[in-house]
Amino acid sequence: MDDHVLEYKFALALDLLRGRLGAGAKGLPKTEYLSRHTKPIENAAREALISLLFRIKRELSDERLQMVLEALALAFCEEPFQPLKVVLKRRTKGHSDRRRDYCIAALVQRLREDGASYDQAAARVAKVFNLDERHLKRIYARHKDELAVSSDGRSDDMASDR
Repeated sequence: MDDHVLEYKFALALDLLRGRLGAGAKGLPKTEYLSRHTKPIENAAREALISLLFRIKRELSDERLQMVLEALALAFCEEPFQPLKVVLKRRTKGHSDRRRDYCIAALVQRLREDGASYDQAAARVAKVFNLDERHLKRIYARHKDELAVSSDGRSDDMASDR
């Protein structure tokens, strides 16, 4: 397999498993998941993933690991004679998008670091993106621990002790 073909299959497989980054409303990032309506379609990405799994299998020396990879690859096949089929389903309900939500939380955090109160920052970001302020605060609450380091390297707890 040529390197450019391998890179293409690698990118397709990752798009299938992780989604691909696109542009959403008002410049926020949006994760798009492959389906029969996207280009490339989900089936092409499944085929690429199957091909990569079989390639990885060939490079392993442990026969037990080879058997597991082969079974996994076959579960991704769309053939009706396969006993199992892998169905990719998002873990969250609704329209949650972790990349988008992280960007929203980071904007609130940046405004807080620039001196705005939590309520002021949340209200401002909610207005810009036309979101309900309570919803925005829930988004921020889910991601605030990831953003809790100030620009001087201190955590929020340490920074408040100044």
